Parts: sequence; C-alpha cells; structure tokens
Amino acid sequence: ITDRIAKFLETGIVEIKPIVQQIKSNSKFNWKTEELTKETLLTDSYKNTENVRQFFKKHIGSHFHFTTTFMKWMKKNSGKNLQNAANEWIKLNELSKDKSIKTKIAPQFEYNSFIRDFLKVNPDMSLIDTIKQWKRIHYEKRSNKYSKS
Repeated sequence: ITDRIAKFLETGIVEIKPIVQQIKSNSKFNWKTEELTKETLLTDSYKNTENVRQFFKKHIGSHFHFTTTFMKWMKKNSGKNLQNAANEWIKLNELSKDKSIKTKIAPQFEYNSFIRDFLKVNPDMSLIDTIKQWKRIHYEKRSNKYSKS
C-alpha cells in the first residue's frame, strides 16, 4: 500500500488492485473448539487460535509462540499432523538462534527493517539510539527505509 500511495503522490495515477476472492475451505474442522491431538491433521480451514496455541504450549513448552514463518508453514501443509507441525516449530526455533541466518522481513514491517538495516551499518549504536533515529525520520515524514544519508 505504501508503494501505491507513493506512486499516486508522484504521478497522480491511482493503481487499483484486483479484488482477490477467498477460496472456500472444504473442511468444517473448528480450530477454536475441537480437541487437538498430535495426530490431528492440518486442514484447509486451519486458523491460529488460542486452542492451537495452548496445544503447542503443552507439547513444546511455555516458550512457544507463533512466528510468520511457522504460520506460513501451517497454511501450506494441509494433510500433515500437529506432531509434524511441532517438529517444524522446534526446527525453526533452533534456526532462529543462528545469528548468521537472517529471516526475510515482510514489507509491511518497516520499523523492524529499519532497525535491522541501521544496526548492520552502525553496529556501535545502541538500540535506544537506533529507535531515536527511527522516530526522527518517521516523524519528519521521510521514507521509512534506512539510508546511510
């Protein structure tokens, strides 16, 4: 949406995105209320619910939390079971501890992208100083992307 607004401000052209119709799910499985087991299969109606969160906290531990990568994996893996999902979360959690691996930050998370990019170029700066820089450029209505200038 940011790119479309910028294009409009620069050119006056309104870019209209086609409406994407949601695909109806075939499954009637209710992720909010059904009893979940390790054998429960992921369905095309999968939703991240409190019921699912509690299942993973029970089977993985209180440190469980939903991540973007894990949620995408859940949506793409209909037919696999919750044990497969728990194993995948554990694998992804271990990978997240490897500082040499950088996850892709989705475009809408401009703040997170700025913080990562700023600290990469300015490793001697503190997080507090980095946040001050973010606020300065953000409130001056400049681009939210980090630029050395």
